[in-house]
Amino acid sequence: MFSSDQLPADEFVRRFRPELVPFHSKIQWFSVVNVGADEIATMVEEPLSSLPPRLVESLPRLNLFLVPYLKGGGKAMDQVVFETPEPAQRSDSFQMVGPEDANLLLPVQEVSENEIHYNLFGSIASLAWEVATPDIRDRWQRELKDELRREVHGEIDEESWQKKNALLARQSAPIRDSKLFRDYARASFVDTLTLYLHGLCCDIDVEPSPRQSPSSEIRRRLELLRGLYPPPDGYCLFPEERDKPREARESRRRARPSDAGKSQQPSGKSVFPRPAADSNGTAEDTPGQDG
Repeated sequence: MFSSDQLPADEFVRRFRPELVPFHSKIQWFSVVNVGADEIATMVEEPLSSLPPRLVESLPRLNLFLVPYLKGGGKAMDQVVFETPEPAQRSDSFQMVGPEDANLLLPVQEVSENEIHYNLFGSIASLAWEVATPDIRDRWQRELKDELRREVHGEIDEESWQKKNALLARQSAPIRDSKLFRDYARASFVDTLTLYLHGLCCDIDVEPSPRQSPSSEIRRRLELLRGLYPPPDGYCLFPEERDKPREARESRRRARPSDAGKSQQPSGKSVFPRPAADSNGTAEDTPGQDG
């Protein structure tokens, strides 16, 4: 298919954009990997169906490409490849954002369903911060400043943990607006929104870590995000909500266009545990432990 079985990510997008299949008025997808109906359901339909409508509307048109592997090259453009790259060269995802759409490439070979979901939601969360309104950013930053005043320990994931440590180490007044604080705000938003989206899609249970925020603080953040981006009808977030009706979600799946599930023919590690997940649409209440 490709010369030397590899293609720069931007060239791949240009070549295969005409092959995209509509999933939603703002989401299209294509797989260069031969995938069956069950794989399409778990890698495409379930995670995309669980996205909050308000979030989807805020994003640019999203083009999702499933590829075998992504090979990173430092400052060079990532390459779509068919042979397994060396571990240090493997990329989890690649984004290319243009004036009209955002193109997201996800490798799916030798990657668990849980990691595919995590990488997909992390990429969408990153896009969400870039297009977030001033009101959303202000509400998030006020939440962080409240946590910093109360000296809340820990964070959601590695990136936000590192940014928080840098802020606390280098800025005596951490709530003061600065590049350090803005970097931390972005990282914490992306990590927490990733957890929120993953929790809407799947049953997840994040094991506690010494570097993780108390579960009560994580829940405060998740409830804030739920107010900003309400779940789709039929989806719930916490265990006590599991008994709510899910007919709306099943109705959405039955009403999905037939070509959304059509099979196609080929044409960085966190210090926090990744959530173990099942696709049942709920998140565990306690991704961390109080303390």
